[in-house]
Amino acid sequence: MALPDIFKGMTVIAGYNNRPPLSTIETHHIVVVKGAPETLKAMYESVPTHYEKTYQKLAQEGARVLALAIKEVGELSNQEIRDSPR
Repeated sequence: MALPDIFKGMTVIAGYNNRPPLSTIETHHIVVVKGAPETLKAMYESVPTHYEKTYQKLAQEGARVLALAIKEVGELSNQEIRDSPR
């Protein structure tokens, strides 16, 4: 049974602070998605060489294969995070 794409990934928005000397503390955010390689492939700005061939070979050998995508999204308010589409 094939799963719908919505069940083939997990998304997290994470914040981190830059604390250089003599500056304000700003929270920057990244969006991290893990999931099925075939689902995440469409999300990448550029796909690594041999991406499809590599994950398919590993899967055929019985490995559970997950892909990871990360995007820097800058500063977001708590409201902007809450209002983000799921």
